[in-house]
Amino acid sequence: MRKNSRKIVIAALLAAMVTAATYVIKIPFVGGYINFGDILVIISGWIAGPVYGALAAAIGSALCDVMAGYVAYVPATFIIKGLVAVTAFYGYRKIRNIFGMIFSAFVGEVLMVAGYFLFEALFMGLGWGALVSVPYNCIQGSVSFVGAAVLFCAISKNKYLKNEAEVLKKVDKVN
Repeated sequence: MRKNSRKIVIAALLAAMVTAATYVIKIPFVGGYINFGDILVIISGWIAGPVYGALAAAIGSALCDVMAGYVAYVPATFIIKGLVAVTAFYGYRKIRNIFGMIFSAFVGEVLMVAGYFLFEALFMGLGWGALVSVPYNCIQGSVSFVGAAVLFCAISKNKYLKNEAEVLKKVDKVN
C-alpha cells in the first residue's frame, strides 16, 4: 500500500472510531452524558499526526454532531476537535513520556472547553449563559485526557506493538 493510501486509511478508521465512540459509548450524567469520543480525538493526534489526526478527529466529531442533530455546532466542533488532535500531537512530540502524554491531552482538552465556551458566547448568542456548559465540558475533558493516556498505554503494550517506542516509530513512519 502506498504511503498516502495508508495515511488516508488510518485517518478514515480513526474518524469512524471517533464517531462511534462519541455517538454510541455514553455514560449518563446530570444534564447530559459523558462520551468517549474525545479519548479517540486525542489518540488520533498521537497516532496519525497533525494533519491526518486532526482531519480524523474533526470529521469524526462533526459527523457525530450531524447525526445527533447538533448541526449548529458542526463548524465549531470541526475546528475545536482538529485543534485538540494537533495539540496532542505536538505536545507529545516535545515531551515523549507519560507526563508528555497526559500534559498534551490536558492542554488539548483545555482548548476544547475554551473553544466551546467562546463559540457559545460569541456565535450562539448565549453570552454568560455559555458558562453553564463549562463544568460539564471540564468533566468531559478530564475523562478524556485520562482515558486517552490509559488507552494509549494499553495499546502500546499490545504484543504486536511491543512498547510505546515501537508505536512512536510506526507513527513517525506514517507521518
